Amino acid sequence: MIHKNKRAILLRLLVCVAAALDIGEDQSTIHITVWNDLLPGRKFIIHCKSKDDDLGAITVPQSLSYTFSFKPNIIGTTLFFCGVYTDYGHGSFDIFRYSRDAPRCYKCRWSVRENGVYGYKDDQNMLDLFFEWTR
Repeated sequence: MIHKNKRAILLRLLVCVAAALDIGEDQSTIHITVWNDLLPGRKFIIHCKSKDDDLGAITVPQSLSYTFSFKPNIIGTTLFFCGVYTDYGHGSFDIFRYSRDAPRCYKCRWSVRENGVYGYKDDQNMLDLFFEWTR
């Protein structure tokens, strides 16, 4: 009788853990868009990665954008970082860091400009300079 109760408790515990993992998978999808707002005819190269994913290098012509989406992990440590190369300079930056960006944006929009990379906030159309170029 005791063994049956232990098995029933263990089974219930496993069901609860499985349900908790499903909750983590239902988190909102994060959408990253990086716009080329450089002067006409100028392009940039962007190469984004996370610990687990390498998205490859992409060339983005003027007035176009680069977009990717993902679901953050359940422990809130998701990090994507990018190297950006322009005629004006280059730099590496965290394009999505959960602790900084989860409260800031659901659709994280970035703008590549002559002096660096600007970020939008979801609830505002204001830009903030996040990253300046190095030469």
